[in-house]
Amino acid sequence: MTSTASRSMLFFGPLLLLALAYQSHANSAAAGGDGRVELSILQEPQKESAKKFFEEAERLRQGGSAESLQNALAKYDRALLLYRAAGDHKGEAEALNCIASIYSTLGDTGKALEEYKQVLLAYRALGDRAGECNALDLMAIKYYWVGEMDSALDSVKQALALARTIGDQSLLARVLENTGFIYNKQGEKRKALVFFEEALPISQAIKDRPREASVFNRLGLIYYTWGETQKALDNYDKALSIDGELKDGFAEAATLHNVGQVYLSAGDKPKALEYFNRGITLSRSLGNTNIEADCLHDIGLTYEEMGRLQQALEAFNKSLEARRASGDRRGEAEALGSLGQIYEVLGEKQKALEFYEQALPIYRKYRYPRGVAATLLSIGYVHLSDGAFPKALDCANEALTAYREVGDRSGEAAALGLTAWSYFDKGEDRQKVIDLLSQELLIFHETDQLGSEAATLNDLGYMHSRSGDKEKALEFFNRALALQDKLREPETIGSICGSLMAIWKAAKKPGIAIIYGKKAVNAYQQIRANLMGLDKQLQRNFLVSREDTYRELADLLISEGRLPEAQQVLGFLKEEEYFQYVRRDSDEASLMSASIAFSASETELEKRFVDLSGRIAAIGAQRSALLAIKERTPEEEKHLAELEDQLEISNLGFQKFLDQLEVELKRNPRRGVDIATLRESQAFKDTLRDLDAIALFTVVGHNKYNVILVTPDFEKAYEYPITEAALNNKISRYDDVLRDPASNPLPPAQELYRILIGAELGRDIAQTKKQTILWSLDGSLRYLPMAALHDGQKYLVETYRNVVITLASRDHLKDRVSPKWQALGLGVAKESVLKSGTGDKHFPPLPGVREELRAIVRDESSSRRQQGVLLGKIMLDDEFTADALKSNLRLRANEQPYKVVHIASHFHFEAGDETKSYLLLGGDQILTVSQLKNMSQLFSRVELLALSACETATGGEKDGKEVEGFAVLAQRQGAEAIIASLWEVNDQSTSLLMQRFYKFHEAHPDMSKAEAMRQAQLSLLRGLQADPQSSGSTAAELIYAHPHFWAPFILIGNCR
Repeated sequence: MTSTASRSMLFFGPLLLLALAYQSHANSAAAGGDGRVELSILQEPQKESAKKFFEEAERLRQGGSAESLQNALAKYDRALLLYRAAGDHKGEAEALNCIASIYSTLGDTGKALEEYKQVLLAYRALGDRAGECNALDLMAIKYYWVGEMDSALDSVKQALALARTIGDQSLLARVLENTGFIYNKQGEKRKALVFFEEALPISQAIKDRPREASVFNRLGLIYYTWGETQKALDNYDKALSIDGELKDGFAEAATLHNVGQVYLSAGDKPKALEYFNRGITLSRSLGNTNIEADCLHDIGLTYEEMGRLQQALEAFNKSLEARRASGDRRGEAEALGSLGQIYEVLGEKQKALEFYEQALPIYRKYRYPRGVAATLLSIGYVHLSDGAFPKALDCANEALTAYREVGDRSGEAAALGLTAWSYFDKGEDRQKVIDLLSQELLIFHETDQLGSEAATLNDLGYMHSRSGDKEKALEFFNRALALQDKLREPETIGSICGSLMAIWKAAKKPGIAIIYGKKAVNAYQQIRANLMGLDKQLQRNFLVSREDTYRELADLLISEGRLPEAQQVLGFLKEEEYFQYVRRDSDEASLMSASIAFSASETELEKRFVDLSGRIAAIGAQRSALLAIKERTPEEEKHLAELEDQLEISNLGFQKFLDQLEVELKRNPRRGVDIATLRESQAFKDTLRDLDAIALFTVVGHNKYNVILVTPDFEKAYEYPITEAALNNKISRYDDVLRDPASNPLPPAQELYRILIGAELGRDIAQTKKQTILWSLDGSLRYLPMAALHDGQKYLVETYRNVVITLASRDHLKDRVSPKWQALGLGVAKESVLKSGTGDKHFPPLPGVREELRAIVRDESSSRRQQGVLLGKIMLDDEFTADALKSNLRLRANEQPYKVVHIASHFHFEAGDETKSYLLLGGDQILTVSQLKNMSQLFSRVELLALSACETATGGEKDGKEVEGFAVLAQRQGAEAIIASLWEVNDQSTSLLMQRFYKFHEAHPDMSKAEAMRQAQLSLLRGLQADPQSSGSTAAELIYAHPHFWAPFILIGNCR
């Protein structure tokens, strides 16, 4: 393509034109085109040739795609050369004007500006004052986009001076409109309004309806930025009416987009989406990808504010595709930046940074300083989160300079915010940080950026809270929340309410803290409900940084004795742990949208509380705005004094209300609590009564461990001061001991007993006279065999039956069991090798599996005498296939022939990927968790699924989620109970324990599974014979007494 410098040459000789002709012919032939056509054009008189190239360019330009625009540029270039060679300055100016316009469409503002400068010179050479005025007017807009505001103003002033003398009213109206646009962008909205209001009657007088509609759009934008929603909508409605009258679909689509922005700013997101979607429909019907991309991008912003991040990602990706299709590079960079922001919210900092770093060079190349500055801020915040404070500060300083140079006050405010946090993390004086944030707040308030204002108020609340100024912190948090009542952005609401929960908790007002904690959790639940379709790792990342809010609320509820509600909150996390293990189905996804209910009293008191705190926040906002003024008028000083008096009176009333509120909440904390929660709690107590059992719900907090005792008659909470890290360390040390049969297990077993149960809870459990404990385990406790805790006298297994319950256990806890079992025994004894592109996976042989299965199952198809405890069927090695598993477990006459499924094989777990977590089958085949999940009710009416030799608990995360996750999956597939191992153990001891478990159960039909497991474990611990009534032991029989051999086996689910 011809360069701008080449175009400045005015004359070309015949030899050059001939060379161009042959070059064009050669290029066209090489491309497979007919070079003779273009050659014949060049052989015509130069003006005619130029005209034909120009007409071809016009036709290509109508295509609208990036490719057609680039081809049009090539044709305009040739027309330009020919016009210059022919001395046709008018044709030259027109070609330059079209070239500049295409560069503008392609987002290359810098090149467009350079072309318009050439246009200006051409029209001045012609003495065409209207053309000169037009070029100056368009240059002003381009100067604005590249951040040269002084040049923009200078150009538009020259254009306006010319327009006033030319006498062309249509041109005058347009220049007046663009003059208003420049002043508006410079922040001088009142001055902009004057120009718009001058342009409007001129347009109406000359019946220039398109210009009239455009000016109404500009007026709508002014009122929109002032927050005068109705006036903005009135002007946009007038524009839409004219657009419809003129059947100008392009203008109508653009106005629909503008209306959507007004509704978005006003907090009416459904209405905003309606208008954006109407804009998309119309622009698609017209083939206008630019407006379509604008609407798609703002749909993404709307969904982002609603917390619907999956839909936001989809919209931004579609916007990116549309921008690239139209060749709009600046729009492409904008879409890339927005995608980065979503991934940053989801905790994918590196992926976010990749998007930002794609956007930055585009903005730099196409000279868009606002885009450069905004992207630098985004990159700066990523550096900040990584602890790279100097890099963050560098980004903030460069962005601040850029925003100030272009007069972008909102951008300046955002840069001040990053600067503040960079200094804060560097350990600078907190007052300096507060001062910077206060400057940021003032600018956002003055520029009507409500969402940013709310976020900055939240930041100031946090800073004052860190500084110990609770009153100031409350003022800022309440002001932020008052704005969010209008904006309804769940992410910000969750952050604000989480902070308010912490403040009121520290103030020893738990009732108020709980209200805010519930609001925070419900806000996050709203977001999580909309993340179902996203990558599982992204969903997990979102919750990780917010999990503390859930646990802090649960801790408060526990401290207030509101245990059913605490269990519900913790259940939200339990559900997430299951979903981290398997893919969400539509019915399971409904769990993610659950919320914690407010009691009737909480609802009533919270409304009064919000009203009162909102009024105080409004007074505080007015006072802060006046305090920010350096030179106040006497009237402003008077008003400030009045506001301070009102604030003092309101704060006094607020404190009295708080005291009354806390008394009311304490008087009847459970009044009106969600009926479903109470019914569920009562139903669980009825289950415990039926099972003659108690339950312990454990909660591992950051700084303390809580446990809730639930009996058929009462609930009680206990706590132990220990950090999560310290507890995990102790669990890990005991885990090491348990894996080494030569070690002494008693010291760590006794230490963990004192922490997890202790004297008080131990006495309370003993007083219930119950011998079965149902454990709901949290965090790394799921790796700890509770049966191996030691009270100083004996192991817990020696006194109690220990059963683990999970999210899905409640469905089968009360199910009755059959008096006699038939078993399906499945196993892999031989060595196996799985081939894959990433390397072979070797599984060692399990020589004890064959004998284990034969000792447990008497094969019903064999006439030979066998030693197996249960009648049934054995499928070993190559016989153990997925099809065989499915066919043998199909119901017959709605009954399950095999009540016990005993699997002795390897199980491989890979955290976060159900397609790579699998059970080893025979013939070097596997059954993945993903496949298992899709086998509808595979274990229907199976009373016990035993996984004896499986490496059930191996995995990368080491927090036990996979143990519980697989158990929940198996239970949802119909299994009523599961036996699994926490670590891989000796083949012989495993076989012995499992044989004894089945023998105990078979010999004593009234014995529960939990008791049979306990007796089997005791038989190894004490060296007992295969009958619980037998006594005596020898040294030889005590070889499996270490908990390494008997403790890893846990019973999950139905304990009968």
